[in-house]
Amino acid sequence: MKKQYVAVVFLLCFFVWAVVIDHAVLPSTNNLRERTGTYSRYTVKEWSQGGKFNLLKDQILIYAHVKDHEEFYYLDYTPYFEQALRNIQPGTRIQLRYAQRFPKVWKKQLYDVKVDGRSVMWFNPAQLKEKQKFVWKFSGIMAGAFALLAVLGMINKPRRK
Repeated sequence: MKKQYVAVVFLLCFFVWAVVIDHAVLPSTNNLRERTGTYSRYTVKEWSQGGKFNLLKDQILIYAHVKDHEEFYYLDYTPYFEQALRNIQPGTRIQLRYAQRFPKVWKKQLYDVKVDGRSVMWFNPAQLKEKQKFVWKFSGIMAGAFALLAVLGMINKPRRK
């Protein structure tokens, strides 16, 4: 089996995993970064088509003016979160608690939004546990796919004559 084959299979599995997974290990609520800014607007980014095996989840992008510029933060879509955002008026001071972690270190994933010191949207421990369960399950599936493809590559390698 060629080393290039193993490297290509590994990269393929890793990139599929990285597209689906936002954070390999979800942060504790004590370890979140905080930013305070002015709420601007939100948009819903729809990926799913209503099927059984939708790996990419719909997301809400929250735009807020922080310091001198507008930043956006990602939040997993739920109807409750969208309704809560409809009730926030543009120009309201909000506190954003987020994390940036591997594999998507550029993505600011929100876990808590506060208005006037009280949480308007947050993930409870049961939701975080369910999310982490999905992360480990999908990681195991991708590791199994890599192992299967590597074994198939070993079985089908060309024999010397």
